[in-house]
Parts: sequence; structure tokens; C-alpha cells
Amino acid sequence: MQQDQRNSACHPTQARLKNSNPMLQIINITPNIPMLVFDKQVQLTSSLVRIQEHYESPHFAGQYFSMKEFVTWYTQHSPGGKITGRFTYFTDWPGFNFPSRILKPFKDGHFNPLTHREVRVLQALQEYPEPFYVVAVARFEDDIDSLIIHEVAHAFFDLYPDYRESVLKVVRGFDSSQIKIELRGDGYGPATLEDEVHAYGLDGDGSLCCNFPRRVTRELNRIFTEQVQKIGAHIPSYNCKTREFIP
Repeated sequence: MQQDQRNSACHPTQARLKNSNPMLQIINITPNIPMLVFDKQVQLTSSLVRIQEHYESPHFAGQYFSMKEFVTWYTQHSPGGKITGRFTYFTDWPGFNFPSRILKPFKDGHFNPLTHREVRVLQALQEYPEPFYVVAVARFEDDIDSLIIHEVAHAFFDLYPDYRESVLKVVRGFDSSQIKIELRGDGYGPATLEDEVHAYGLDGDGSLCCNFPRRVTRELNRIFTEQVQKIGAHIPSYNCKTREFIP
């Protein structure tokens, strides 16, 4: 998950949901990495908030909770909530990622009653065989190409042990303590910090205040690119004029 180029010969598989739902498109980065594309950020965040936070919230990870409980906690503890006194989650996060195993308690009824948006997400993903990894973005986000790479990097980290081992060697080879402090302050939980350092490191000096050594960014990008080629992944580009993804 990230707070507010590379191509292969493959083409993305695109599919509108059954029941003619215009706000959600699915693009397969690989057969086991579906990317959910929402028309607007609020549709993205309101659909996936409990799924994402069950995965990596510093407070709710691994727990069952209601939306009301999350709103109260997030308003009190998030950077935006502390400043405004309001629930800012729906405009705080432009991209999401989570493994398919996180969906099980939602399917098993532990989060009932599900919202209609949560039901729609489960229906959209029901035909994918386990294990798979979901990435999700909103269509009109700034710098969406970099955002997609960030989220797909999380999928690679979870699904492919060789990739994870390679990037962890890079991440653990420099002093990332200040970067981790910044990430904790932005609302990331401790369990995913090294994964986040690797994903943010791909963009170098992008959206964090702390800078990455150039050698780290170069090496992480080399490993990422090699993984894309190795598994035949397709990282789609976005055409801002047509508001469509380029095959």
C-alpha cells in the first residue's frame, strides 16, 4: 500500500465484472496477480478499507472489526485525523495490495455484515485459484504508473521467495532506520516495514521525505525488472488523455 514503464510482450487480460459494474475493471498482471482498477479513489478506499487493514493495520491486523471501530481508531491515530479531527482514510491512500489468504475471514462471515462494496470485491475475485495476490488502484491517480509498480512489487515480494530474498538482501544492506521511522509515522505496521522499504525504494526519492541511496534504487529496479521478464508479467501504462490503460 502506498500513501498519497516496464513492459513485456504479454498483453493484459481485461474483464468487466458480471452484473455490468462500470466502476471496477480487472487487469491481470499475471494469472495470479489481478489488478483491480476503480474509477475513483473513494470507490477504491471504501471497497477495500477493512480488507487492507485486516492485512497490515498497526492496530487491527489479524483482527475482526467493524467499520465504526476502525473509523474511531483511525480518526484518533492517523496523521490526517490528528490534524483535522476527521476520518481522512478515503483520501489518504491511492493504492492497495493484499494476499488472497486475507479474504478468508470475509468469506467465512467474521466481518458480517459485509458492505455491498466488499461483496462486489469478493465476487470479482471468486474465480481466481489460490494463492493469488491482489493489487488495486484508482484510475485517475497522479503518477499512476509508478503507483502500479509499487503495488506489484508487494505482490512479487509475497509470491516469489527468490525475489523476496534478493530484495531483502538489498534492503538490509543499508541503514533504513530513518525510512522505517517515517513509514511508521505514516501509519504502516511493523510486520510489513521491510516490504514497504523495498517498494518505496523502487521510486527512490518519490513520496518519502527520507532519501534512498541511488545504488539501492538501481539494484531494486534491476531485480524488479528481471522478475517481470522471468514470469512474463505485464505492467500496463496509463494514457491520461484517453483514461484507459495501454495494452
